[in-house]
Amino acid sequence: MREIKFRSKRKDNDRWVYGSLLRDGDGKNYIVDALYGECTACSVCGKQEMDIYEVDPKTVGQYTGLNDKNGKEIYEGDIVKANMDFGPGGMAEQTTSIYWDENVGGWQFNYFDKATIEIIGNIHDNPELLEEHYDY
Repeated sequence: MREIKFRSKRKDNDRWVYGSLLRDGDGKNYIVDALYGECTACSVCGKQEMDIYEVDPKTVGQYTGLNDKNGKEIYEGDIVKANMDFGPGGMAEQTTSIYWDENVGGWQFNYFDKATIEIIGNIHDNPELLEEHYDY
């Protein structure tokens, strides 16, 4: 089973936090750091409190379930370099952001040689990396 988790930047200090995503009735977004920090206030482990952070909704990204060639988790919004397979047209290295592709009903990895994917940044911290183009 695929692990469902998210990351986002905290509103109080602009640092990344990882865990479960919650949205309240007022439209605020939170990440509960129960997966990585002190798991708390739950019947499973019995601890008394949990780490919860209000986050910037523009920076929320879901874990894709895949890791890059260095073992780093790939999240929506990451910028990666990877070889794309153009079939008879050959292979080419591409720099792109990770996004959900409605046309394929999933992440756009179907076009990549997965063994070559490497995270080089993300769209929130390194938008200038997307100005790079294909290396033909």
